[in-house]
Amino acid sequence: MKLVSTLLLSLSLLSSATLAETTLFGLTLGKSPLNEVKQRYTLKGEDTTSSTPDSWHYYKVSGDQFSEPNIKHAVLYFDGGQVLGRVTLRFPSSLKSFDHIDKFLSQKYPRVITPAFEPNQLQLRRTDFQDSYTQVKLTYGYYGTNVTYADLDYRKAIKHAIAKKKAANDSQSVAKKPIRKPPHDDEQ
Repeated sequence: MKLVSTLLLSLSLLSSATLAETTLFGLTLGKSPLNEVKQRYTLKGEDTTSSTPDSWHYYKVSGDQFSEPNIKHAVLYFDGGQVLGRVTLRFPSSLKSFDHIDKFLSQKYPRVITPAFEPNQLQLRRTDFQDSYTQVKLTYGYYGTNVTYADLDYRKAIKHAIAKKKAANDSQSVAKKPIRKPPHDDEQ
């Protein structure tokens, strides 16, 4: 229970001071630039996902850099302007912790009704929350309990960037396909 109390205390420090901003360990979603984050934390493994533009990066931060000992690591996601848009905190896999975090987040954010959730080995349980500025996704699986905070403007921009990249890839695929001629009457 001490673990869960510490966890909830840490998460209470994560909640936003104002309704317009979500600040996590001194980093503000939608506002903190990459160079400021690099001054505060040691970032590991710069990478980009295949579905986003090359200028959208994410970094891993080891859990020992935070004041919360139960965080295994965090992943910080930055948009094309190198502004922090999403943070995922990974905790050890614990259904008890999931339930306590769920209860805590329910007091801070409105719960979102989502389509039917189908468990798999990566996510056994999931709960979504959202206010006017931030979406919070809580997941529990065999590999960990995750809390993901995402700025809604970041989510909107990344969905647009992904759709644009997909459309570009689709148009390239269509352009590469050979045009098949219809058979002539005499070929049949």
